[in-house]
Amino acid sequence: MSEQPDTLTTALAPELSERIKWIVSEFKVDILTAINWRIAAPWSLASRRVNDSFFLFPAKGVVKVTSEGTVYSAAPGQFIMLRDNVEHMVELGDGCTELDMIAVHCHIKNVWKVPLLNFFVQPTGRLRGPVADMAELRSFVSVFNTDSQSGQNWGSAFLKSLLIHEILDGAQLLPRDDHLDHRISKSLLKIHDFYSQDISVDSLAGESKLSLVQFRKLFRLHVGVGPKKYLIQYRLNAAKKLLQESDLSLKEIAGVVGFQSVQYFHSVFRVNFKSTPGEFRYKSKRI
Repeated sequence: MSEQPDTLTTALAPELSERIKWIVSEFKVDILTAINWRIAAPWSLASRRVNDSFFLFPAKGVVKVTSEGTVYSAAPGQFIMLRDNVEHMVELGDGCTELDMIAVHCHIKNVWKVPLLNFFVQPTGRLRGPVADMAELRSFVSVFNTDSQSGQNWGSAFLKSLLIHEILDGAQLLPRDDHLDHRISKSLLKIHDFYSQDISVDSLAGESKLSLVQFRKLFRLHVGVGPKKYLIQYRLNAAKKLLQESDLSLKEIAGVVGFQSVQYFHSVFRVNFKSTPGEFRYKSKRI
């Protein structure tokens, strides 16, 4: 039997592949609200700005958005996505008397707090399969409003997949900021997601394909402190929250936030906050 070439690894142009990996690995989605609106004329939302990104998915009727002097419309099978803090007005489309629409407000940001939608040139898109996608959206809204964590996971996967489809379908993207090194972004995300586990600076450097010296230098350049100090501070801030909000023992808290020794946790907490964990908890409970 003759050998067959692997066409899957060459299916995407390198630049496109890098864009998709960038979105998948560096951006996190935080769903704030997910609501199914049923609206009858006359209706409109006055000009406003909101401190989040949002998506409008019409199932019936046409929604019209005016933003920065340009009018955008979306009918079933299409959607509108607006980035953080952009001024906009929402109303029924011309001739539309009824609108059935799902609205999702969220944050989609990287560790540098840059919204992903800032990079999309056009604020409109098309659903991959209108009937299936709208059915999934309705189910997601139901789950999100009854089990927020499950809904959060589902919505995050759906929106990322939707935006990746837009890129594959030819959506124009603005250049990303080259000075924000993607290797450090990935290391920060690893710390934020897995700080409770046994993370070492050596392992972070290895995953970044950098020497230990190079990694420490690059991390400090972008973050302002070294990776070890940042990891300790992140764990300590998580510990402070648990000290204030839980009744876990100091030993339990030390383990939950990733410190292998309660004695070491006690020591670094005192150095950073000028009080012991026990003293901090006592003062917090009194306030």
